[in-house]
Order: sequence, then structure tokens, then C-alpha cells
Amino acid sequence: MNAKSKGIVMGTGGLFAGLLSAQLVSWSTGPKAFFATAVCVIVSLILHAVLPQAKPDSQNE
Repeated sequence: MNAKSKGIVMGTGGLFAGLLSAQLVSWSTGPKAFFATAVCVIVSLILHAVLPQAKPDSQNE
């Protein structure tokens, strides 16, 4: 998996997880935004650790 694809998967996965988590709680706007941001960051970091590392040759594609 090249670096660009990995970044797209991490970003969209985190974004959708954050949006879904914001819909599941009925808090006020401030805490809900903080919770959604935290979920987005955590999911993106988990995907960064789980997805395969970019190969050095794929950087030049």
C-alpha cells in the first residue's frame, strides 16, 4: 500500500468514525465535538498502526 492510499484510508476511516460517534450521543455541542474529534484521532492512529507500511519504491509512483 502506498503512502497516499494509506493516508486516504486513515483520514476517511477516522472521519466516518467521528461522525458516527457524534450521531450516537445526545450531548451539547462542545462535548460532542470534542468526543467526535477524539474518536477520529484514535481511529486514525489505530489504522496507522494496523495498515501495512508503505514500500520505499511506491513513494515514486
